[in-house]
Amino acid sequence: MDTCPIKIISGLNECVNFFQTARSIYHKWKGTNKPQEDGVVQQFQSKFKEDDVLRLHRDLQYLSDSLPAMYNLIDRAEWKIHEPVRPETTSLLTEEEVYGRKEELKKIIKLLDVPAGPKRRKKTINQPTIVSIPVLSIVGIGGIGKTTLAQNICNHPQVKCHFDQIIWICVSDDFGAKRLTKEAIQASGGKTEADNLDHLQRILAGIMKQKRFLIVLDDMWDDALKENGQCWKRFCAPFKNALQGSKILVTTRSQKVVDLVCTMEPFPLGGLRDDIFLDFFKHCVFGFDVSDIEPELESICNAILPKLRGSPLAAKTLGRLLAMNPDTRHWNNILSNELWELGQEVTEILPALRLSYMYLPFHLKRCFSFCATYPKDHQIDKDHVSEIWVAEGFVVPQGNISLLDIGSQYFQDLDLNKGTWMSILAARTGNEGREKCGSVRDCARAI
Repeated sequence: MDTCPIKIISGLNECVNFFQTARSIYHKWKGTNKPQEDGVVQQFQSKFKEDDVLRLHRDLQYLSDSLPAMYNLIDRAEWKIHEPVRPETTSLLTEEEVYGRKEELKKIIKLLDVPAGPKRRKKTINQPTIVSIPVLSIVGIGGIGKTTLAQNICNHPQVKCHFDQIIWICVSDDFGAKRLTKEAIQASGGKTEADNLDHLQRILAGIMKQKRFLIVLDDMWDDALKENGQCWKRFCAPFKNALQGSKILVTTRSQKVVDLVCTMEPFPLGGLRDDIFLDFFKHCVFGFDVSDIEPELESICNAILPKLRGSPLAAKTLGRLLAMNPDTRHWNNILSNELWELGQEVTEILPALRLSYMYLPFHLKRCFSFCATYPKDHQIDKDHVSEIWVAEGFVVPQGNISLLDIGSQYFQDLDLNKGTWMSILAARTGNEGREKCGSVRDCARAI
């Protein structure tokens, strides 16, 4: 059992007791400033002062023992308050160009049994079905590019020709058989008027017999393991007579998910190859023109590179952070920061992402922290959130510029990190053409 919360409460109680005692002693000592005629009374008050001093000393010692636990929990809570949630992903490409993943793309397309030719397979009457759909997973740490790779697979001409329909479902940490079944039916053009799981799954089962599907389950977490895996089995029930050639593609960072759902050898996605990653990182830091780079800055850049573990997200994050302040002292501070030495699990967030938050300007930290209070997958209106930032006093006046305009600029500044360490406020365009932002990506959960 974690005793930190108990120590916190006990420590806070002691704080209250300590200050109440100090206040009481102050008033009593204040009353003893006037001359005392009775020597017995003076002796009693002197003994009373000694007892109170000992009591204060004891309380201070207890506080000294309790404060480390309080500090540790508060420190964890400071990171925890920035526990954002990942915005809902789609099959549409979010990156114009994908660096260094051509080989991985080819291998996964081959694993999906997609033929090399661009022609669609001919449909025949009474096409064979399969007992269950094969499940392939792309597994890797957060920010390594699993979703981006899956998006490129869905948009590849060969894949689009081979499968009659591609269904993309953003699972995230809310795995529910009914929700996922509904989304699968809707994505395939079916209707979901009823809310009964049995009825919904019969509809989906009928659809699965008619077309060759690729179902992409993006961002699956351990929530899929609940009920000892029964929830996953319920979701898969409609696929027992699916059309031959159909596949399920899962992206996850959890080996437990892989062990539960995969029927094929998982595809581990590692970091970018060193030479490609170096070019990519320099592009993130220095832009397209890398012909005139200051040697000292380039040396620091090269020293930071191995710490990023080949992660495109970490490269974008730290690259833009370094680009904001091309000063050798600032860069060396980042290079020598103790966060690089933190121990971490294989699936845990990279220290680069925490550093990105640490070096974010204070006014943007406050704005980001506020956005993290919104519920899961909430779409934040730029104008609305700017008004709240102004009302909360987060916006710093700049001459005659309107505070709302400054707040909107804060939004844009955060949006500079779109697609990077946390996709802080993933800009979207609503039906009216107004910019909106989604929740923060799950990679920031550990920040």
